Amino acid sequence: MKKVAIVGAGPGGLAAGMLLASRGYAVTLFEKNDCVGGRSQAVLLDQYRFDLGPTYLMHLDSLHALFTTAGFVLEDFVEVHPIDPLYSLVFEDKTFRPSRHRDLMHEELKRLFPTEIEHYDRFMHDEAKRFNHIKPLMHNPFQNWLNYFRPNVLKALYHAS
Repeated sequence: MKKVAIVGAGPGGLAAGMLLASRGYAVTLFEKNDCVGGRSQAVLLDQYRFDLGPTYLMHLDSLHALFTTAGFVLEDFVEVHPIDPLYSLVFEDKTFRPSRHRDLMHEELKRLFPTEIEHYDRFMHDEAKRFNHIKPLMHNPFQNWLNYFRPNVLKALYHAS
């Protein structure tokens, strides 16, 4: 059995470890922090919880593909609950609660920032276009520097700005 050491138990290290273990490798993960998760962790201060940025958990299709490739079912390990509103931003005179649903987001914008709906729609359109060019790169192997000059990488770079 081949042995593999992975430094860093964030989302990437955990994903690599799971895939390699499913292919028969003996995997050892090394993590400098006292718990795994990397940027998918949270910081607790008194009664407040601050996510460090668990954005990878928002890409359920990628997580499903990862678990399926490793021979597992995501829902056997993770309980997925949609959250809406996504969070609350509290200002001195108002509280903004964004939603992942366009119609609810429009209602919230109409309530607090009625002149910003058009800007929001344009932003979401532009970001969707950008994301559609960048998302396929999540499946690209970047094994050497030449991989960064593939046509889909260059096209995504053009659309990322």
